[in-house]
Amino acid sequence: MDARLGFTAASLEELKDKLHGYVEGKDEHTDLYTGQARKNKEAMALIGGDEDWQTVAQAWMEKGKYDKLLAFWSKGLSVDWNGLYVGNKPSRMSLPTYPFAKDRYWVIKNDASLGQLSGDRQVSEVDSSSEEFSREVTTEALRLIPIWDEILLPIARRTESTMEEGRIIVINGTMDSKYQLMSYFPQAELIDVDGNDSTAMIKKKLQHGGDIKRIVWLSSTTSKGTIMDGTLLDDQEDILFSGFRIIKAVLELGYEAKALRWDVFTVQAQTVRRSEWTNPVDAGIYGLMGTLAREYPSWSMNIVDMEEGAEWPLSDALDLPPDRYGQAWVYREQRWQRRKLAMIKDTSQTNLEAQRMNGVYVVIGGAGGIGEVWTEHMVRNYKAQVVWIGRRACDEVIQSKLDALAVLGPAPLYLVADASDLVALKQAYIEIKNRFGTIHGVVHAAVDLFDQSIQAMDENRFRNGLKAKTDVSIRLAQVFRHEILDFVLFFSSMNSFVKTPGQSNYVTGCLFKDSVAHRLSLEWSCKVKVMNWGYWGDVGAGASALHRELMNRAGIASIESAEAMEALESLLHGPLDQMVFVKTSDRTSIRGIVGEEVVEIYPETLPADIDIGHVFEDLPDNTLSIALQKHMNSETESTPMLKNLQAFMLKHASVLLQVGFEEIHVDVDLYEYGFDPILLTELVTLVNRTYGIEMTPLALIENPTILSFSRYVEQIYGDAITALQV
Repeated sequence: MDARLGFTAASLEELKDKLHGYVEGKDEHTDLYTGQARKNKEAMALIGGDEDWQTVAQAWMEKGKYDKLLAFWSKGLSVDWNGLYVGNKPSRMSLPTYPFAKDRYWVIKNDASLGQLSGDRQVSEVDSSSEEFSREVTTEALRLIPIWDEILLPIARRTESTMEEGRIIVINGTMDSKYQLMSYFPQAELIDVDGNDSTAMIKKKLQHGGDIKRIVWLSSTTSKGTIMDGTLLDDQEDILFSGFRIIKAVLELGYEAKALRWDVFTVQAQTVRRSEWTNPVDAGIYGLMGTLAREYPSWSMNIVDMEEGAEWPLSDALDLPPDRYGQAWVYREQRWQRRKLAMIKDTSQTNLEAQRMNGVYVVIGGAGGIGEVWTEHMVRNYKAQVVWIGRRACDEVIQSKLDALAVLGPAPLYLVADASDLVALKQAYIEIKNRFGTIHGVVHAAVDLFDQSIQAMDENRFRNGLKAKTDVSIRLAQVFRHEILDFVLFFSSMNSFVKTPGQSNYVTGCLFKDSVAHRLSLEWSCKVKVMNWGYWGDVGAGASALHRELMNRAGIASIESAEAMEALESLLHGPLDQMVFVKTSDRTSIRGIVGEEVVEIYPETLPADIDIGHVFEDLPDNTLSIALQKHMNSETESTPMLKNLQAFMLKHASVLLQVGFEEIHVDVDLYEYGFDPILLTELVTLVNRTYGIEMTPLALIENPTILSFSRYVEQIYGDAITALQV
């Protein structure tokens, strides 16, 4: 049985109630367990292969711990249910079926990212007048900022070559990086892939031999070439699209549901420090592979972003735990970092710069929903002259928008041009200069959103969705570089952080675009800002009753125009370069992405009498030592090894769960925090690799708290760990 649903019911009525609740997507039943057995085959084999498993399962049955049994069974583990019955055993009932009927009945999945997509999305219309759809919900608008956490890795790492089972493929990279990898994986096969290789050619390079167990893809884009010379678009063709073809080749070889480890190495894809340069092409790779982690959970995705010029710590990097959310490990100044979002407490509002009156602004993609909202705000409040640049001809819909805006102030001008084409955008620029003489700001609001899984998407669709973000960003920089601008504003998406499955081209483009904006902020004298928007339910592609209902079920609320423009003003005229603005009806919808930290924003010139200590007094404890001290004060006989083991377990359990480690208590069952059999297996595997020991996941099943598991490891393997560390 592949797809599994399990729960307990004490009566027929309770059975009906829970089945109806599952079908309708209601979440009041916390004891519903679902899973795909095929996806978790390898992890479950580690547990089921332990001869003591059935003894543990029988003990759970006798103690009535059915929730644990169902959690493991739903993920694919075999359970002998006969142990539940003493005496008469109930008989199995077959549901009525008719194999020749062609009707299909699909349940809309409740997921913060609108679920896994396979091919084009096909869903039934939702009755927007229903009680569930129209119910009142409490929402909150959040302003967020990216921050970085330093991650402490354990001291025991890989020090010599490893002969892993199955084929290991190393793709691209420099001669030096390939040489280093071969010292760890002497059996690895080296192949080179460039923009001239088709999917069929790559498939041919991969298919000779047995099953592939690990792919190591080394980015080869390390040039600091300026954005202006257009070489980034050449790198995009050579690297990003060849990456897309690599993925397609792997899928065509039948690895969709097979266990496969990816180690993807990028260079300067992210910015830990404000002053460091970024590589937009590698940022796009991060987006592409991050989306892949969400679409194919049977694949283990380890994305590692390296610092240019630094020695690569492969002994660490090759053993980093994969991230099922597609988040990257970032290595800077010999430290490992992880990005997350923190809430902003903005105290700089009263010090915002004044917005120019009667300015001239160019909006690429202005006829789209968010571009139109911004235009109305600027025309109404600042009598701005706005120019829209769009690809399609000025039809009745666009003209009606222009007419409505003309009532509020200067009538916007609409120019037809493909902004991804350098010549076309230059011609539009010349016309704007001839008409108005000067330009005060440029807004990149263009978007082409095509929802489709990577497997179903062809290269043209991937390319078209990408161009609206990548090519337009570069062409904008090339055309407007000589203007003395007040600002350049990039409208991006929360997808730069959540990496929604089914939107690989959009996510890739957003991260490329964010990276270009950062590069321009270093090279240009004007302000360059990025706003990563959450969900807009009243304008743009998401403006449908069905889309709003799906997002509502996921705990994501629709952004309203007034609050969005207020947040945008604070970004545009405040000290930040980037902001994420999202609205939720349920904080759990952004769990794992947004931490508990609060960042207080002050104006760039601080008042002389400000109490700096006040900035931090309300923040939660965010150091590992403080968190551990809280838990360990009662441990009078705690040894240094036990403390180190608890520190290791606590830190990595929080990474796997995507929560702050201060939320986890060492004496509370990990199941209470959402630890499922897959995460359990990942943690045990990490412990084994780190400390050079061999445990089965059953050890953590029988010792389900961090404290009890750490004690078990110390008692059974303490001598071996001590010998390893000496």
